[in-house]
Amino acid sequence: AYRTLNISLTDEDIGTSNRLGLFNTLSGSAEISYIQLKGTVNVSDTSKEALNAGALAGYTTTNVVVSHIKNNVKINISGNNQYVGGIIGMCYGTISYSMNDAEISSNGWVGGIVGQMSKDRAVLTGLVNHGEIKGAYVGGIIAYARNPFHLNNSYNNGAITGSASANGLLGAYHDRIAGYPTPAAAELKVTNCYSTKGAALLPAQVETALYYGHLTVTEAGNYLATDAGAAAALKSQQTLTAAGWDFSVWSYDANNRGYLYPQIEEFYLELIPGTISSPFGIATADEFYALKDTDTTGLYYELTADIDLTSVEGYEPFEFKGILIGNNKTITPSANGIFSVLNIAEV
Repeated sequence: AYRTLNISLTDEDIGTSNRLGLFNTLSGSAEISYIQLKGTVNVSDTSKEALNAGALAGYTTTNVVVSHIKNNVKINISGNNQYVGGIIGMCYGTISYSMNDAEISSNGWVGGIVGQMSKDRAVLTGLVNHGEIKGAYVGGIIAYARNPFHLNNSYNNGAITGSASANGLLGAYHDRIAGYPTPAAAELKVTNCYSTKGAALLPAQVETALYYGHLTVTEAGNYLATDAGAAAALKSQQTLTAAGWDFSVWSYDANNRGYLYPQIEEFYLELIPGTISSPFGIATADEFYALKDTDTTGLYYELTADIDLTSVEGYEPFEFKGILIGNNKTITPSANGIFSVLNIAEV
């Protein structure tokens, strides 16, 4: 289940290395997942140069793994030369299955998910932006990349405005060792992605790097929905399947946001009660005891308050077949206990 955290960050919260986020820096072998962020980030000091800012983290190091983050934090950063992402400012680690729904704005490099992607040959999948992104160099998913990477199964549906450039997926690209030969294995790869906004998916710098032999570029199964033909293809599961899209990953749901293009199944599933991303909440002893007459097979439940079963008259233990998330809450058992049988259950 996603744990909701509210944040309110300003100039005073900027770390000594000009990093700003719920975590100014994530390092070591940190693994962060299933967090939903709400609130605001506002930096008004225009003298703050080279700031790395994101709702979750300003900066992540090489071995950090981030997944399943949902951002609803509105970010507004003043000043220049900033790397700002909806979730991570500068990313040397990896990030997957994460979504931004908030407006992100700055005068520098601004991405829906990541400000600067620096990890060499990172594999990034399941990244989604629905928020409005504004800056100088703007990317619906990543603002700026200085190393080749593989972006897969991701999309942008947010408005993008850039004074220098704005592209549906990647705002700007420049080789980490520009002017020197990059190893032949270096490949920037974008597969099964789309954007509903922007004049292009990738920036001109990618073509320049390709021209000078700095890297190879592979694009397959990608669509820019501002083109009528691409928009029509995105509405056809048959067409996308033929192009190599995996519909165990993607899903259509016309009733969600009134959205007719495919969405990542991971986020669609969270709308279904009883899944790991949207467990049934149990707040009272009566609600808990009601499970006795419910088919709990394979369903997720989460305690949202301490439960005292001694308050239930005539409580009889029952068979439980689901998954119960304790959420740091306690259950005071009845005189007869709690469950009679745990049948393929997790508690």
